[in-house]
Amino acid sequence: MCFGLPSYWGGIVIGVIVIFLGLAMLLRQLYGIALETWPFIVVFIGILMIAGAIVRGLRRREST
Repeated sequence: MCFGLPSYWGGIVIGVIVIFLGLAMLLRQLYGIALETWPFIVVFIGILMIAGAIVRGLRRREST
């Protein structure tokens, strides 16, 4: 499990990060637009942590 989410989310998370990094590199190469990618990645990981906490809370509520 990645960040408390179901196991298949791990591949999705890594895939989204790789796509975002690739797009940032493409924009830098083609248009000279330099994006600082690390803030977006940190925010994305924070959102995943919050989503994982929500999913865990819902699972606990359903089991009681």
